[in-house]
Amino acid sequence: MLVVISDLHFVDETAGEHNLPVDAFRNVFLPNVVALARERQATEIVLLFLGDIPDLVRTQQWFAEAVEDRPWGIRGLQDVPHPRPGSRTLQRCLKILGQMPDNDADPAGADPRSILAKNWDTFAFFRQFESIVTAALGRELPVRLVYLPGNHDRMVNLYPELRDELQRMMGLTVTPETVDGDPASGEWWYRYDFLAADYGVYVRHGHQFDPYNYAGDAAFTRPGHLQVPIGDLVATEFATKLPYVLASLRDKYPAIDDRFIDSMKEGDNVRPISGLLEWFYYSMRQTDDPQLRLALDETFDRVITEFAALTFVQQWHSDRTQLDYWLRALSGGWLRWLPPLLLRLTSTEKVLRLALPFAGQVASSDAVVNEARDLYVQAAYGEPAWRQDPRLRYLLYGHTHTPTLHVLSAPPGRDVLYLNTGTWRSRIFRSVSFAEDVAFVKLQKATYVVFFNENEQQPGPASRPGTASFDVWTGHRHVS
Repeated sequence: MLVVISDLHFVDETAGEHNLPVDAFRNVFLPNVVALARERQATEIVLLFLGDIPDLVRTQQWFAEAVEDRPWGIRGLQDVPHPRPGSRTLQRCLKILGQMPDNDADPAGADPRSILAKNWDTFAFFRQFESIVTAALGRELPVRLVYLPGNHDRMVNLYPELRDELQRMMGLTVTPETVDGDPASGEWWYRYDFLAADYGVYVRHGHQFDPYNYAGDAAFTRPGHLQVPIGDLVATEFATKLPYVLASLRDKYPAIDDRFIDSMKEGDNVRPISGLLEWFYYSMRQTDDPQLRLALDETFDRVITEFAALTFVQQWHSDRTQLDYWLRALSGGWLRWLPPLLLRLTSTEKVLRLALPFAGQVASSDAVVNEARDLYVQAAYGEPAWRQDPRLRYLLYGHTHTPTLHVLSAPPGRDVLYLNTGTWRSRIFRSVSFAEDVAFVKLQKATYVVFFNENEQQPGPASRPGTASFDVWTGHRHVS
């Protein structure tokens, strides 16, 4: 059995308490996996983490560092692709991720502000996954935990110290079959794609096809994957910074309370990321308190002005997205006088309203509208792997947080499918707004895909002997 999950986004909770409880894995995920392994007489279990597992971007800890030492700052960029030993950027990454204590059974040894400490029980569950499954099945079974980085955990493959810490804290399998390079010499890194021919599966995180979140070359080399994308800055210097700046204004605006700040932290769950501008506008319309509106005005003005002043933003260029023109406009000299002038004449809410038509164009460009326009379906269709290897029938991506399935091709005797593995995080959905104002609703989601090799088929007329097969499990929960 090959079990694939993605986009868990474990965080240090400085930007919001968005972590999954360990019970989600113990009480929902584990029983289903064990039941399927027993029913299909599984020959092995490969648990594949398909990117964006620890989230090193969505954290307020970066604001404790000078801009120059953030990953996109002048000194942080000096670490790419060859890290400077002991750089401040690396040291902050280690604080965010955490480091395993000598006694791996004692959570008190972990930095309490780290991803490790905030997810201690969950990481311990994965470290013990083989023994837990073996005990539940009543028989020994080979178990491997394979990991591929995405964009929010890009730096795990940049710094060997992060690479090793993650392996230790999650119990990841490091062998020539699961990583690239030479594990014996210490010169290795996690793969960016993975081929499981026995299951007919080829996977990658999928951010490689997102112009906001992949800044590398078309050959998808390791140095290309290590380049800083503009999406990192949008996630940290905009989405994460909004509630951070809002909280800093509490003395000036006493109406700002914890509940209001927490609601702003929900921007972490807006997908696609291009919907953040519209979500912020929606959030402003939810309050009639004039003091809160003033606080939001000041917050937005400060965050967008500081964002546009970043050297990385001013120098960033992309031929693949309209966002490039918007950022270059924001970075121009007129920014020194235009926002204050606009905000003297009107409110941020009105400014946002003027910008929303453009934001809507960007949002629709990366939303799943239909198969022909979904760039991830197009990318999967263009993957050379399934064309070169007749054993492959399934192309998997994560990244979008939207579970989906499309048929790519169906030559005689071989159906080729693209699947997206969704997320285990909550997601804020935008209403369709055919005849009313736009609204946003939060849903909890969980998706995983299970593949079976030719020896793990379910008996019955629905199965085809000698072929791989799969099950998709997706759950939604509405918390109003």
